[in-house]
Amino acid sequence: MQVHIFGAASSPCIANSTLQRVADDNAEDFSVRAVDAVRHNFYVDDALPSIDDELAGVQLASDMVKLLERGGFHLRKFSSNSKEVLGSLPSSERAKPDLDLDLDLDGLPVERALGLRWYTETDELGFDIRSLDRADTKRGILSTVCSLYDPLGFAVPVAMTARNLIQELWKAQVDWDQPLNDHFIEKWHAWKGQLPLLTGLRIPRCYFPPGVNPAHCRIQLHVFCDASEIGFGTCAYLRVDCPDGTTHCSFVMGKGRNAPTKFTSVPRLELQAAVLATCLGKMLREELHLTIDESYYWTDSQIVLHYLRNERRRFSTYVSNRVAEIRENTLPSQWRHVPGNLNPADDVSRGLGAAELTRDQRWLSGPEFLLLTPSDWPQGKNEEVPDAELEVKKNCELQCTDLQPGLTGEGLASSTESHPEPPKKSPLQQLIDRCSDWTKLRRIIAWLLRFIRFIKHNKSTANKTLTVEDYDAATVAIARYIQKSAYGQEILDVKKRGYVRSSSKIASLNPTIDDLGVLRVCGRAQAVSTAHTAGRQIILPKDHPVTSLIVRHIHSRMGHLGREHVINER
Repeated sequence: MQVHIFGAASSPCIANSTLQRVADDNAEDFSVRAVDAVRHNFYVDDALPSIDDELAGVQLASDMVKLLERGGFHLRKFSSNSKEVLGSLPSSERAKPDLDLDLDLDGLPVERALGLRWYTETDELGFDIRSLDRADTKRGILSTVCSLYDPLGFAVPVAMTARNLIQELWKAQVDWDQPLNDHFIEKWHAWKGQLPLLTGLRIPRCYFPPGVNPAHCRIQLHVFCDASEIGFGTCAYLRVDCPDGTTHCSFVMGKGRNAPTKFTSVPRLELQAAVLATCLGKMLREELHLTIDESYYWTDSQIVLHYLRNERRRFSTYVSNRVAEIRENTLPSQWRHVPGNLNPADDVSRGLGAAELTRDQRWLSGPEFLLLTPSDWPQGKNEEVPDAELEVKKNCELQCTDLQPGLTGEGLASSTESHPEPPKKSPLQQLIDRCSDWTKLRRIIAWLLRFIRFIKHNKSTANKTLTVEDYDAATVAIARYIQKSAYGQEILDVKKRGYVRSSSKIASLNPTIDDLGVLRVCGRAQAVSTAHTAGRQIILPKDHPVTSLIVRHIHSRMGHLGREHVINER
């Protein structure tokens, strides 16, 4: 295929790929500067290289024309802030060939560069505001806001105010062509009425003062971030220490984002602003062909600084993911605290009108303290942040209950000899307090006992359902736990003497301990028993919650018959 469709979705990719191929194929025949300009300074079909020397600019223009001719490209529409560079080119190859320009007498014309106005005579960038006469509807507002093309974010605080209005229209469920009410009309006209003031804004294109060689300067990158209820944003500045001892600060780029329509706390938005600042700083270090000696990141949120400097506490998933992204590209020592009234990113997080932006130059020139020595910069204090303001992940507490060996059912209680009194509110007691059904309680304990056997012997049972033996073992385990708490002294007496003291409440029951360690009644029925537990009832205190569960269970099973039927039921 030798021809591609113009305007297809793949066209920009194909154009860039072709330019890269032309540069690679002819790299050995042309200067490194010309090849790098083709590789790195094209935006689709516009080339915007910057050279610090006029003679080098003349040579670069000539080399790029010859280089691209080998690939079948005709490079034309040249613009420059240097009359010498333009004078070296035929008038037919300039951006305005029909303009009869006398380079010795006339000033340089105003050009366009990526949607911005380029005042080549003073080498400044500005805005060209046109066609504001659109309908006062959501469609018209969106069209006007999108027409403010601002790739570097010079006027992003102004755009944030309009974006917030559009978000309010979405929340109010206003249709695309529905007439706006007086509230929205007033806000929209106030914003649109100030917009032409942006035409008077001038931003120096060069980051450095005239005549200063960047190779002889110390360059720092300062990135600020901030957030509010309506949005968050970031801005970046270059601080340049010149060889003559002066300090220069220039705006590099700004970005702004609306807050989500779903409520998000300001500390979370502040953290998201820090992520945006980190991404901006990373992109600038990669794209600026400058040697940046140091990078600093500024925020007015003590909570964000606490998150970044933390080394031991665990935070929620939302916080930990964003902290990890920030720390992947920056160091905690690079982050500093700046008071809110000195933070230029506050302008983008809250929005400004065009009149405020043109009147207050802090957004475009940077905070005044950057022109001072580092010792005069704001020195943030490491203030303690209350835990209530932090999204700390709750610690998982593990509670254990001792197991007494030698039982058929592996009981859940501790040995009475070593622990005569059970711990208060143990896990088993909490389980008992939460259960309101005797069958459910036995089933839970039965599964726990089966799991314990699996852990101890590493062998699962073939039966996937609970058996009668499982339920009996659960009953024994529950009884032993309750008796250990209620009849600890009686159990000791029976084990040592064979009987309980006469002062005991259960002395009349003549209690004894069976082979499973359970305290049972030993009466006349024992003499005629054929099994070691037949006729020997388990002793439980009458006021224990489990006793109530058992009584209610039998009462329900008997069809809610009278007291005598329940008492006689085993």
